[in-house]
This record gives sequence, C-alpha cells and structure tokens, in this order.
Amino acid sequence: MTSSLKYDHDILNMLKLSQRGAIQFIVILILLAGIVGVVYLVTAGPLKIFPKASVSGPVTPTTSFTLSRGPLIKPYIVGEEVAVQILVHSDIAAANLFNAKINFDSQVLQLGRVDVTSPFIKNWVEQYWGDPGKISLVGGVPNPGFQTQPQDTAVMATLYFTALKPGSTTISFDDTSVIYSNADNTNILVSKNPITLELIKQDVTIPEKSIAYNLQAGWNGLGIPLNNPDQSPAQLLEATGGKCTDIQGFNPSSGQATFYTSDPAKAVLNSLTQIVGGQGYLVRCTTPASLTLTGPAYVTAMPQLMVSNNQYISLPKDKTMTAQEFLEAVSNNNLNCTNVYHWVNDGWEGHRTGSPLNNFQMNDKEAYNVKCVSPTTVSPSPSATPQPGTGDGNGDGKVDLTDLSVLLSDFNKTSGFRKGIELNGDGKINSFDFSLMRNLLAEKKVIKG
Repeated sequence: MTSSLKYDHDILNMLKLSQRGAIQFIVILILLAGIVGVVYLVTAGPLKIFPKASVSGPVTPTTSFTLSRGPLIKPYIVGEEVAVQILVHSDIAAANLFNAKINFDSQVLQLGRVDVTSPFIKNWVEQYWGDPGKISLVGGVPNPGFQTQPQDTAVMATLYFTALKPGSTTISFDDTSVIYSNADNTNILVSKNPITLELIKQDVTIPEKSIAYNLQAGWNGLGIPLNNPDQSPAQLLEATGGKCTDIQGFNPSSGQATFYTSDPAKAVLNSLTQIVGGQGYLVRCTTPASLTLTGPAYVTAMPQLMVSNNQYISLPKDKTMTAQEFLEAVSNNNLNCTNVYHWVNDGWEGHRTGSPLNNFQMNDKEAYNVKCVSPTTVSPSPSATPQPGTGDGNGDGKVDLTDLSVLLSDFNKTSGFRKGIELNGDGKINSFDFSLMRNLLAEKKVIKG
C-alpha cells in the first residue's frame, strides 16, 4: 500500500514537471518569434507609420492641380452650398508660381465666395472671377519655392458655390493652367484633375429667398443680395407693372457700363443680359413702384472687386457697415479701394478713404459705385542712375508669367539675378520689383488687375 502511494506521488511530480516544461517551451517560442520580427523590421528599413489622412495623397510623386470636395460622398441639394478645394502637389520639384484657371457651368453653379487664405501662397498675383463660369487664381512663393511630399495635401484655395439646378456638372482646370519650376522656370504641371458633382432636388419644396424694394420716380440704386435671382432685365421691369423702363449695370469683364431699356426704339443700346447677385444696378421709374426679387439663396460673401473707377456692387444680405469700414474691408495687398458712392437725390454721393465727411451707412438694398486702384509703391532713391529692366526675365522677347517665375527664383538676390526682372534699378530683387512686375502684367493684360 505504501509503495503504491509513493508510486502515485512520483507520477504527480513528473506531471507537474512536464507542465512546467511545456509552459517554459511556449514562452521561449514567443520570445524567439519577437526577436525574429524585430530583426526583420530593422533589416527591412525604417518603420513608416502615416496618419489616416495622409493616404489620400498620390502614391507616386507628381505635380498636379486637383479639385476635391473632401470626404463628403452624398449628392448636393439644389440651394445648398458646395465647397470645393483646390489641392496642389509639387512633389517632383520645388515650384514658385501656381497658375490655376478653372471652368464651371454658371447655369448650374453660382460662385458665392473664394477663400484664399492659403498656408503656402506668399504673394497673390491674381484673384479674378468676374467672367461667368471662369476663375483665375495665380499665387507665388519666392525662392526656394514650395515642394510637397506624396503624402502631403496643400490647399491653394476653397471655392464656395451654390447649386442652382439638378443634374451632373463638372468643374475643371483650363489648359492654360501652369505650375512653374523654381529651378528653371518651366512648366512642371503633370496632371489636372477635375471634379464631377451630382446635384439633386429635395423631395420637399425649397423655400425661395426674396427681397422687396420700394422704388421712387426717377433713378433708384438697387443692390441684389440674392444668388441667381430669377429675373432677366426685361422680367425685372415687367415686375414693376411697367412703371420702370431702364436699367444700368456694370460688366466686370469689360469694365464698362451696361444698359437695358424696355423702349423698342432703343433696343439697339441693350447690352445688359442678366441680373446677377452681388452686383448693383440703377433702375429708372416713371412713377413710384414696388418690386420683389426671388432666388434660391442669399448672397453671404463680400463683393469681389477689381481695378476700376466705376463698378456697381451690393452688400451681402443683412450686412450693414459704414462707408469707411467697407473700404477698409475690401482693400488688400493687391487692391486699394479709395472711394464708394451711393445714389442720393438723382446723383452719386460719395465717401473717400480717410475723409471724415459723408461716412454714410451702407445696407443690403442699395447699389454702390466703388473706385479701386492698384497700390502704388514708392521705391527708394538709388545712389546711381537707375537702369530698370524691361520685365523680360528669360529673354524670349515678351513679358508673361514665366518672367514672374524668374523674378521669384531670383528673389532677395543682390547679384547674379536676371537683369530683365530688376525693374526699379536699385540693384536687388525684392517686393518693389514684384509689385512693379504685377503692374506690368496687368498693363499687358496678362492678368486682370
């Protein structure tokens, strides 16, 4: 009996030792697997861990313009705001000038505003969207330029549209879009990637926005704070019951006044074809009249101005400010707005920057006439007789955006720069030359204002 118990005890001890050995063996296997994994990672190269957002960029290096609406995948609804980003890649080489020319269908999308607070553009050369269906954005980055990695996403600007009617519409880059190399000032743009938007109508009726006016006999200044107001000039005059006969407006593309009359004998004078939100108009009535305009959405952005002595604009819906506050708000590095007028007693009454006189209150129902000029830069007096360049930096006999790219490549140089882009004769390339080059490009109609 005793020997039997001893035998059982020996067996139990052997089982315990066997279990302990198995556990130790498993632990050793796990440690070996870990060591092998570490050795593989070390020999295979550096560990690369990217955030989720970074995988949206192209896998291989490229230089491109891309239109993107971000992660939103649902269709847009008519009347809804559509935000589209202009994304830039310059992976192949550093670039110093980004020229984005964009086309869209103005019958389907109404451009409301453009956000140009780019984190990488240092000097804006052109910001223009006065022509229906076209946007031109040109921005520069002085030497050494701007370069991205394939995983980067650089936003040049954000475009805000209002969807006007259902359907499929494409926003694309024009063939004249260019990205200039900082090294040799050639076009290094590889691809231009458009975007197609699906626009749908809600099952429920979208309430239209409206604004009502009380018009007096004679000329009246009307601001239009409605996107895509559902009125042609003829329909606007008809809506007054025939009490108003003439409309005067402004064409941002030509910089000229436009006109429409209901008098068939004067129809040859008609050059105004469309009532546009955000613009101002003069309407002449024979007797007092009431008028109501409707549209899918209100204008919410400040007007986009250009170099002109005579442009008619309106304020966004429900916006009020003094004339001086307005001039300060719309002036920037590329534009200096000095005078604003409103229509009073059959004539324009104005306010000038810095003047305490006639600093009138502005509102969303009035039309305003605004004068804007290019900022003037006074260069320091050079010690020697100045020998300003012609603006032709690459010697091809013409002045265009390639020469501006040359200027940005040579920025801050005091020697060894291309002589054509040294425009004020002070012996160095700096912001004075940039400003003069920009004015020269505007004079030659390479850019608009």
